[in-house]
Amino acid sequence: MLPDTLEPTESNARPPQSGSEEHGACSILIVDDHPLFRHGVAAALSGCTDLKVVAEAGSGEDCMRLASSLDPDLILLDLRMKGLDGIETLRGLRRAGNQACVLILSGSEDPADVERSLQEGADRYLSKDIEAGELSQQVRSALTTCRSSCWRPRLAGTASPRQRQSISPRETAVLECLSQGHTNKAIARHLDITEGTVKVHIRNLKRKLRCDSRLELAVWFLQRDD
Repeated sequence: MLPDTLEPTESNARPPQSGSEEHGACSILIVDDHPLFRHGVAAALSGCTDLKVVAEAGSGEDCMRLASSLDPDLILLDLRMKGLDGIETLRGLRRAGNQACVLILSGSEDPADVERSLQEGADRYLSKDIEAGELSQQVRSALTTCRSSCWRPRLAGTASPRQRQSISPRETAVLECLSQGHTNKAIARHLDITEGTVKVHIRNLKRKLRCDSRLELAVWFLQRDD
């Protein structure tokens, strides 16, 4: 889980520090209306010399202002916020021509939220249950992908026909269970297999469909072309 031990600052926005550009660190803006969670995310990334949190915002409105003035490389954006929510903020950023890599960091595990976020221009969707080490890996991976091409969100359902054909009936059954929000334990019970086997199927499906999470797998299944 992400730590929440960073002491709160007097302002939501923290100015860039001079060492960031000199060392080539990627600049990050954290947007969440819960101060402790914002500070926890910042603390989780503080030990990464290649990543630099340049500001924190407590609202979508502050995000728009800071994104315009600081031009961060990446924005970690909460989905559920008072006032301007994550989707509305994302729309505003893209309408304004902001090309920062945007990662939705949300407590929602509803596949519909994943689908909507990616369609509106998010580059990745992550659960707030993510471990600190995995968060930094996902941030680096997303930045690498964004920089390597004019890539925009990989919507569910974009795997090649060959990849779709390689999915077995058992894997399809696992995908269907995922789309219904079932846990690994529930899937194992429903399909009469072990939880370990379920994990293997999910790992293989992520590789085949180029998905980063079970949520993206669920969205792929819901958007597939039969």
